[in-house]
Amino acid sequence: MTLGEEFADTELPYTDPKTGETKTQMIGNFLNDHIEYGQMRDTQPHNILLSELLPYLISPRDRVYKKNQETLIQFLKSCRAKKLEEMKQKGPGIDLFSILLSEGSEVYDSAGDAFLREKNMFDDICLIYVAAVSTT
Repeated sequence: MTLGEEFADTELPYTDPKTGETKTQMIGNFLNDHIEYGQMRDTQPHNILLSELLPYLISPRDRVYKKNQETLIQFLKSCRAKKLEEMKQKGPGIDLFSILLSEGSEVYDSAGDAFLREKNMFDDICLIYVAAVSTT
């Protein structure tokens, strides 16, 4: 797992957008199901006919998708906090997430730390990174 070995066995509550049933899933399965629904969301009839609606979560399934997205974001934030604390004590790890956190600091600091915090850009970058690595 790209986040680090310590997070590989993490389980998160996942709500199935089709059935509304909530179950606990390992982080890898959570990511697969969540990303799959996110990709299929584009094929909903109202999104095909009116692509302007894509940014809006209109259907009940979309609202469940948002709930799962918020669960994932909270998980990534907690991973980031744990990794940063670990890096203060032990130095950077060898997993890709640690490298992103340690190597990227110069780039992110030069862009303006307050701007990044305000726009939640670092969280978005982490989310895109995890999604990309999980699907390739």
